Amino acid sequence: MTSHVEASRVAQPDQAVTVQQNDADTTADRGDAKSPWELSALEQQVEQCRSAHGTSAPETLEALHDLSLGHQFAGQWEKAEELQRSIISTRRETLGDTHPDTLRSTHELCMILSGQGQDDACEKLQLEVLAQREEALGKLHPDTIESMEQLAIYYQNERKYDKSTPLYEKVVQAYTKISGPDDADTLTSSHSLAHIYLLQGRVQEAWQLQNTAYQTSLAKFGLQDDCTQRSIAGLASIANAQGDKEKARELQQGVLDYHISNFGRDHPWTEECQEEMDKYSAQD
Repeated sequence: MTSHVEASRVAQPDQAVTVQQNDADTTADRGDAKSPWELSALEQQVEQCRSAHGTSAPETLEALHDLSLGHQFAGQWEKAEELQRSIISTRRETLGDTHPDTLRSTHELCMILSGQGQDDACEKLQLEVLAQREEALGKLHPDTIESMEQLAIYYQNERKYDKSTPLYEKVVQAYTKISGPDDADTLTSSHSLAHIYLLQGRVQEAWQLQNTAYQTSLAKFGLQDDCTQRSIAGLASIANAQGDKEKARELQQGVLDYHISNFGRDHPWTEECQEEMDKYSAQD
């Protein structure tokens, strides 16, 4: 692999990954259906769970959640919202308003509202869920951190960086406290925060934070690791913003080589790396 040459001197953040996409990947991994878009298979799974476990059983509610995801990926947002609200209603009746599963289902409704362009409703509900999780679970509970992170992503996508930044900072602080400064979650959240700094024009702060994450990741995980490579890509992005195009290309080339070697040229992650490389190369 091409050396990333003095990367301690060089962010391209991953695009925000929504909860829906993570859940869809999990659905596919479970083998509940061949793909999250196959609604007929998901509907069949719901009926099987209802017959075997009952309408309000956790297994049935999870199957309904998977069906809601299927409708989301099919662009059928109203149907997805209807299903998600029914899940929330059932969980409130059986578990209570502040049970972790109830709050998780409510959190997932936020994503559906966002997909429908109901920004005000989405923001309001996310703030409510965050407050409920903080009170019921504590500020350092993984679900609470998830709410902070998703709200930060929402504000980032809305270009409300003044609201996004303090949330990302709290996420980094939380992961550092519960998992340590060299944990992958801490390093990933630091990467996201560095990107927000970059978007705000706080280039030196972005570089310092991203470089610290890179050095920490390199020491713990080594060069041939996704977390380390993410940091190098971040440094490449910052170098580009600083006007050091040669450094940006050199760093990004190393990231591209890594992805080609580990995932192949046709993998979406490799293609994203190539797009960044092409962008840096086209700026001369």
